[in-house]
Amino acid sequence: MRSAPGVPAPPTETLIMSWQKFLIPSIVGCLAAVVTTYVQSATSARGTHAEGRPREHASDQRVSKDRVLHEVRVRSDDDRVAALEQELAEVKGRLDEDPEEGDVDAPSAADAPSAFFTEKFAQQARAFESDAVDAAWAPTATKTLNSSLEMLATTAQFSLVEAECRTAHCRAVVEFADLERAEMNAGGLAEARLGSLNCAQGIQVPPDADPDAPVRAELFLDCTDLRANSVNTLQ
Repeated sequence: MRSAPGVPAPPTETLIMSWQKFLIPSIVGCLAAVVTTYVQSATSARGTHAEGRPREHASDQRVSKDRVLHEVRVRSDDDRVAALEQELAEVKGRLDEDPEEGDVDAPSAADAPSAFFTEKFAQQARAFESDAVDAAWAPTATKTLNSSLEMLATTAQFSLVEAECRTAHCRAVVEFADLERAEMNAGGLAEARLGSLNCAQGIQVPPDADPDAPVRAELFLDCTDLRANSVNTLQ
């Protein structure tokens, strides 16, 4: 560096100190900026890693918790199955020791309907036997019943033995050649229209009838509703 004319040049040491005064702060500033940038990058990297790890850890915890709950449920189901198997084995053991345990004396499904209808027809028979004779209605009703059954006899393969009506009940006895014909035609006879006797009808074939012998069946008519309507009409 050249000094102005007439001005003495500064010493070399002074020039070096002047450069140091300006240069060193600049270098320090640059180094500080570099260090700051590096520190920020490192901090950011650590933060990203720190944020990721808890999420992975939380996910692992959820998976572990679900696995534990599943294992608990499986063990619980296994315990219930084992308890049921144990109870079944105990019941089987008791039955093996006492084969009669649990047996119930009850009618079979096949016997139940037969018993029901047998009792029902027994009630109808008692109702007919206890029914008084209505002299104003019984003769006409009996004649109608006889004529209606005679008209059906050939088709239904039976012969009429007797028929009688009283006050609210009628009974007819018919005979079939054998049990097969009785069972084949009895249902249709119970549903047949018998003149003006629009009554509830039912027929009973003896359950213990001889298959090869003639079979007599009883046809019952309950005319209670018919008689009640007739009285109301007359009034």
